[in-house]
Amino acid sequence: MSVKPTFTVEAYLSGVWTNITADVDQASGFRIKYGIDANGPLDGMADPGEFSCALQNSAKASTSRPLGYYSPLHASVRSGWTWGVPMRVTLIDPTGGASYVKHRGKARVIDPMPGKYLERRVAVVSSDAMADLDEADVRSLSIQTDQTESQLIAAVLDSLPVDSQPITRNIDTGIDIIPYAFHDLGDGVKASGLINDIAVDSYALVFVKGDGTFTVRNRHTRVAGSSVLTLTDATERDFASPSSLDQAFNQVRVTIHPVTIDDTPTTVLYADQTVRSIGAGQTVEFWVSYSDPSAGQVTLIGGLNVVTAPVAGTDYAGNAQADGLGSDLTANITIAVTPFGSAALVSVTNSAGVQAFLVDAAGDPFLHIRGQGVYDLGPQTYEASSVQPYGTRPLSVDLRYQDSPATAQDYAEFLEAQRNSLADQPQMVAFCANNSAALMTQALTREPGDIITVSETMTGFTSVDAVIQSVELELVSGSILFCRWGLAPTAPFSMWTLDVSTFDSQTVLGF
Repeated sequence: MSVKPTFTVEAYLSGVWTNITADVDQASGFRIKYGIDANGPLDGMADPGEFSCALQNSAKASTSRPLGYYSPLHASVRSGWTWGVPMRVTLIDPTGGASYVKHRGKARVIDPMPGKYLERRVAVVSSDAMADLDEADVRSLSIQTDQTESQLIAAVLDSLPVDSQPITRNIDTGIDIIPYAFHDLGDGVKASGLINDIAVDSYALVFVKGDGTFTVRNRHTRVAGSSVLTLTDATERDFASPSSLDQAFNQVRVTIHPVTIDDTPTTVLYADQTVRSIGAGQTVEFWVSYSDPSAGQVTLIGGLNVVTAPVAGTDYAGNAQADGLGSDLTANITIAVTPFGSAALVSVTNSAGVQAFLVDAAGDPFLHIRGQGVYDLGPQTYEASSVQPYGTRPLSVDLRYQDSPATAQDYAEFLEAQRNSLADQPQMVAFCANNSAALMTQALTREPGDIITVSETMTGFTSVDAVIQSVELELVSGSILFCRWGLAPTAPFSMWTLDVSTFDSQTVLGF
């Protein structure tokens, strides 16, 4: 156990990265985890990563630390220390001294231990950029046409407030051209959910590295590459393999959603169902979602070429009374529409000296927004299957924006071949990094998406390649570093694309 790492914990206090390592409770150690927690066939999107530790909160004269230094509500709280403060954790390899940032995030939990005579520590949990994407709402996106999956993901990120965006990005070039996307957002969705759906559409891998880099690997990169490490019983501290048929599937159905577009921008995408009123001389703003009039305003649709200046008398009317029997105020009403993919921000101004109601002469609500409707009218399903001793295990995959029949069929065949057996599905491997300099370096350098080879005698796994899904590092008292990697199966066969010249009888064209 002579190979021991050192570490640095920093907080971005008052505009400066500040070293707070001396205040980390060494006896409590710390834990870092990031990547994709699960390893199912559609688990390609990372969960929020976390760094958790305990900070000393007692007075310490030698370092000028007052009591309550890390209690955000304490009178003596450290300047700049509060919820949301950026944090960074760096581990240093004792062999060669290379540094690796293994966490970059924001403090979301700061929990001082109360009591005059207790330990006087503060539990801290910092979450990486995936937590921001879990919380951020997306609706201000126009319909995207003929964009790759990578361009769609970038568009989602760009639409977010700066504070919710990852600090850096590394996004592979996209493979699929998606004809239409973001026509179904309605009142809004979470950024992480939308990015996940885009990733599933093209079998991409999405995660945040330890250093905070938001990373997208397209499906060709995801299955390419060779193993960088072999672990066996001699080095493994723990190992997990499938114990049930939960991850075995031999009948895969993939559904795509080609869209239908109206010929002209005259369709009513939105019609008011309740009477709206605008005070004298006032402007009001509100959001509306497009829906299919033939489906009773229930089915959400998208909108292209939305009319941004509705026509008085044709698209709206104004009246001094809600029953439509008062003075006609249509000429005093001005409406501007800011359109997005499946919703619009509507601004209505009433220049009259009295309250106005958006109603027609019969007192019915009257506000229409027009454009070209984008509809999902004909989902199509493609299937791949095989005969297995365990019977039939079906898996249904719904691709949100994918519309290519060829891709859907290849997708089904790929997943069925990958998941019809449990023989190549190791789930987790763990080891003590202190056991050798080589293991320490591997523990600090490996990231989600890397391929390793594992063997384990008792479970029957022999030289099986697996993809790292998640990374967990736990430093305990004595600078002992335990590393745990969540694993998922690699491609079920060698794959090549048309620019690759060497292949053999076991190689198939990648989709």
